[in-house]
Amino acid sequence: RAPALDTVFTRFDTEAETLDEVDEVRQILNYGRGVMPAWGLPGGGPMTAQEVDNIIAWLWRERISDEEANGRALSAKQRSTAAHPEKTEGQVLFELHCARCHTPRWPARGSAQLPNNGGEIEVVPGPAGSGRYGPALNVVSLERLFPDIEDQVSFITLGAADNVAYGEFARLGNYGMPGFGRVLSQEEIRAIAEYERSLDPAEQSTAQFTELHTTKDDK
Repeated sequence: RAPALDTVFTRFDTEAETLDEVDEVRQILNYGRGVMPAWGLPGGGPMTAQEVDNIIAWLWRERISDEEANGRALSAKQRSTAAHPEKTEGQVLFELHCARCHTPRWPARGSAQLPNNGGEIEVVPGPAGSGRYGPALNVVSLERLFPDIEDQVSFITLGAADNVAYGEFARLGNYGMPGFGRVLSQEEIRAIAEYERSLDPAEQSTAQFTELHTTKDDK
């Protein structure tokens, strides 16, 4: 459920033309991101600066073109749409590109085996957009942060630049929010923004601990 590594430079360091210009990916490797641990010595990890540089060089060598990344994203959208015709384009795209960070337990959804022969469970994601590594996204939070939807579309397109203010409250960005402008079209990004702005904060707050998982025997 982790994101692809051969497309990392379509989301981070999107303006980098040489290895010397890579900064965001180095920060992520050094300090971690979300459930990914820190690997570099500055973040308490085991790897030296040279070892981190070696990983970055390998990622750079293995990166695919924007055209390949676009094709892969389009195929994923088409498969998900065919499997779930009841979902809007915005919801499908949100689940493919955003839910990993903005919906509780999304990466862990599905069947899981409990330790010590504790049996099999079905992990249930939390309410869409209710926040995980990234903040909660809903009609209230987004209309406050981005009163103009065009600003939200731009933010999703470009991502958050380190120490550069964004939104109505001048929050400082960091390498946590990637940009999707090299993978998705502007129409697709707008569909994501509209879906996020349709989410109800009241519904997002209804999840109880009993909804974390269900036992397979209950089905």
